[in-house]
Amino acid sequence: MEIEPRSTNDQLLAYQASDYNPKRSNYLALAIRRGKFVYLYSSADGNIEIESPDEVIINVPYHLDLKRFGNRAEVRINGTKITNSWQTFNIFARHKFIYWWYTIRNYSKS
Repeated sequence: MEIEPRSTNDQLLAYQASDYNPKRSNYLALAIRRGKFVYLYSSADGNIEIESPDEVIINVPYHLDLKRFGNRAEVRINGTKITNSWQTFNIFARHKFIYWWYTIRNYSKS
């Protein structure tokens, strides 16, 4: 995606959602928040948020590559890879993992 911001005010730049469900949403979005690019991704596996380390400069062109690989995401700004600032997993996925771990642990004791 090519973009040349005219403002650094908080704003939504791109949004795509799929599989409408009022209980959960699957989406990806690109925004400017507090003067930085932010890539937001949400799925059944959890949420990912990647924020650019540098502030956006107005009237400067940017080339943004937004990718996701299952529950991982990647952003490149003008070719530079930006890593995840934080990631949370769906509470149900956590409970499934804890249940699985507890079951395996107790099974191995018998």
